[in-house]
Amino acid sequence: MDINDLPRFDQPWPVTPHPHAAATEEHVLQWAEDFGVIPAYSNRERMAAMRSGWAAAYTFPPHTPIEHLNIWADCIAIAEISDDYCSRLTSQGRQADWASLDVRLRTASRTGTCSPEEEDPMVRATADMSARLLAVADPLVQHRWADHYDALWDAWLIEASGRTYTSVDEYVRIRRAAIGTAMVSDILEAVERIAIPADAYNAYPFTTLVDAYCDIMAWQNDIASYALEAASGEGNNLVAILMEQDGLTTRQAMITAVHMLGKRIADYTSAEQSLPEYLQHSIIPASDRPGVLRWAQDNRSTINGVTYWYRETDRYSLSKTTQERLITDTPGV
Repeated sequence: MDINDLPRFDQPWPVTPHPHAAATEEHVLQWAEDFGVIPAYSNRERMAAMRSGWAAAYTFPPHTPIEHLNIWADCIAIAEISDDYCSRLTSQGRQADWASLDVRLRTASRTGTCSPEEEDPMVRATADMSARLLAVADPLVQHRWADHYDALWDAWLIEASGRTYTSVDEYVRIRRAAIGTAMVSDILEAVERIAIPADAYNAYPFTTLVDAYCDIMAWQNDIASYALEAASGEGNNLVAILMEQDGLTTRQAMITAVHMLGKRIADYTSAEQSLPEYLQHSIIPASDRPGVLRWAQDNRSTINGVTYWYRETDRYSLSKTTQERLITDTPGV
């Protein structure tokens, strides 16, 4: 299915890249080289083709300070590389190698630090990226960032294990953490200079806003990447899970996934529309309320912006002929 055909949020303005897009793209490539991620885990040509800086530029609001934009670009780059590496090691039966790295990555992402003797470039780069986020975020947001990163690592281990899901709901719950989008929302809290109190964050409408935000990003990603993942035998995909659990053809599962995506966009929209009235009677300080409304709008803009990145990155590239061959009416294909 063409990315242009996916449901998306209504917005009265077009998606435009951040003014510092080119500088952020150059930053992330240089940052990866400085920490040795290039050439240890990738090369400059491959990373340039991912266009992580442009992904950040399409998805974050134009008033984002370049320092925050660079953090987001680095987060995208390190997430893509570590995700691929985790999948590669586990597919080779090298779970012990990943387990050792996983412990150090968790510490780096939670604390923004690593051992002075740490030699792995990905761990050192993760510590640097997290340290910069923690330095500009409220302690409440720092805590959420750490918890969301831990949930990400847990979900990746489950996905890489080849686990058989017992239901679509179970897959959705794990995928919600594995997509890492809750961390994006954390960075946006820092961008807007707010910290949503825990009692509010853990109740409606914020639970719906965050969960729907993660689901929309995950399902949009699954639909966009299905053909490539099917060709490689990857089963952690909403379309594949719908086929397996509900006995659907590929085309039927794709239609169902798109319908689910549209419904989740409606859930987010309804929760966002309830925010102004909610804020009038909430525990959120009056000075933070305009920032909370911008935060909800920023989340929405991120979803629309990432579709532009899908068109430019080579991460989900697959020939149109191959995509059409995979999306057939044959069950299990």
